[in-house]
This record gives sequence, structure tokens and C-alpha cells, in this order.
Amino acid sequence: MPGENPGVSGMGKSNPGSLRDVHRKYELYQSNMQFIKGKVLFQETIRKNIHHRHLHYVQYDEFTINTTLNKIFKTIMLRLLSQTGSGKNKKDLKKALIYLEEVDTIRLSKALFDRVHFNRLNQDYHPLFNMAKMFYYNLKPGFHEGDEYTFTFLIPLNDLFEYFVYKLLANYYNQSESPKDVLHEKPRKYLARSDGKGEFTLKPDITVRENDQFRLILDAKYKNPEKGVLQSDVYQMLAYALRYKCKRLFLVYPAFHEVQNPVEIINTYIIPSELGDIEISTVQIDLREKNMDLLQKNWLRI
Repeated sequence: MPGENPGVSGMGKSNPGSLRDVHRKYELYQSNMQFIKGKVLFQETIRKNIHHRHLHYVQYDEFTINTTLNKIFKTIMLRLLSQTGSGKNKKDLKKALIYLEEVDTIRLSKALFDRVHFNRLNQDYHPLFNMAKMFYYNLKPGFHEGDEYTFTFLIPLNDLFEYFVYKLLANYYNQSESPKDVLHEKPRKYLARSDGKGEFTLKPDITVRENDQFRLILDAKYKNPEKGVLQSDVYQMLAYALRYKCKRLFLVYPAFHEVQNPVEIINTYIIPSELGDIEISTVQIDLREKNMDLLQKNWLRI
């Protein structure tokens, strides 16, 4: 929300690295005060202050955080905070609301959203505004044909693919006659020690353990293996093999749409070591297969 997205600070350009770069602009205010600020509205002063000659009714511009955009953002965030059941969402919303403590809430309406206009000074907040409007109208995100600038969700496909591979293995071993522990992103170990402290944390995507021994380690990569396997990925798997004393490892890739007949096992690298020969295989999963049982059986054959 506003406190966590780059935007316009003052009259300058946005600073992408700033978490405090909330929207600010000059707003027109009218007030009755002792001191003259801006310009005096003489007719209003005479009408309102006939018995209070020490007051002046003035009109002035003030550079403020209490803008219409921020009022909309804060009101939407407070609504989301009252409805979400996610602890992480609550934490993030409360963190964002800290930056809007000085902002008022506002009564939301279609007319209010229609009054908001964008220019070069506040254009960076347009996606955030559309997201707030999406929540207000209870709409679904996605692409929209035409000239309207809409918000679209970005899904961390690498994390989704990693969890999918984990569930394939976990479901298989839970139903098999010889169940094994299938662990997601654990256990974590340090690759090295320096001055008595662990250095370089290792966190395999998926490990398969049996009788306190690691039988398999898998790392999911949501990218096209036909573009070549990175040396850094192989080195990463070798570090897992040595630290976890595991000799069978897999780099798992999805079969992308343009691949007509994906090969399950793309390649296998044999690396001699004190543990014996370490085998690191690159494999593909055809995500176009709709039958999950068949997909699981076909892939687990390897």
C-alpha cells in the first residue's frame, strides 16, 4: 500500500528505494484564524467574524499527506484489516498504516473514485489506486481490453511450482508401503563455519529422508531447461550433496507449452566424491497433464 510502494515525493520524481515515499500534494484549505496565511477572503471574514475582529477567514495551499488518494488507501486498508484472516496480511497492513497516521478516513463512493485524476506528479500511484478500486467494487484482477489502465496480480510461479513438486512427492510417499519423510525447505544447514559461527545457509527446496538418512534432494526451477542448465545450479546441488550426505539429486523443471514431446530425464551428471558417485539429474514435469494420478506415477518412475 502507499507506505510500501514508490511514488511521488514533493514535486520531484519518485525514489524507488524509499519506504516512506507516500503521496503528498498541495491542497486548498479555508480556515478562520488569528494569523493571515495565504489570502484573506474579505466577504467571508465580514460575514463570519463581525463579533470576532481578531480573526481572519483565509484561503491557502498546504503541502500535505492528507490527500484524497491517501484517504482512499487508508480507508481500504482498514477494511481489509478487519476482514483478512492472514497473520502476514495483518502485519503488512499495520505496517503500511503507520505511514498514514496523519491521514483521515473517508466515505467511499463511486463519485469519489471518479473525482480522482492522474498526471505526471501522481502517475506512480495509478496501479495502487486501481487495486483499491478493485477491492471496493469486489472485482477480480486481470487483463482488460481497451484504454483503461488496470491492475494485474503477479504470481511467484517459482514458489508455486516448487510447492507443486513437493506435494507430488509428499502425496506419493504418504500413500506408499514404505513411507518416507518429505520435507519442504528444511532442514536448514550451514555450508561452512567461520569463527565458530555457521556461514552460507543451505535450504533445499525438497528433501526425502528415511531413517535419518537423506535419500533424495530436489530443487525446483521454473525456467526453460532447453536454454541450458546453469553451472551455479549444479554447484548448488553439489553443496547440498556434500553437506546432507546425499548422492541422488534432481533439478526439476516444467515442460513449457512450446515443448511438444518433453523428455522426462534431460541429463544426468556424475560427480566422483568421497561419498561415492553423486548423480545430479535434470528432469521435466509436463504440467499440461490433467490427470494428477497419471502425472504423479509417470514422473515418479524416474
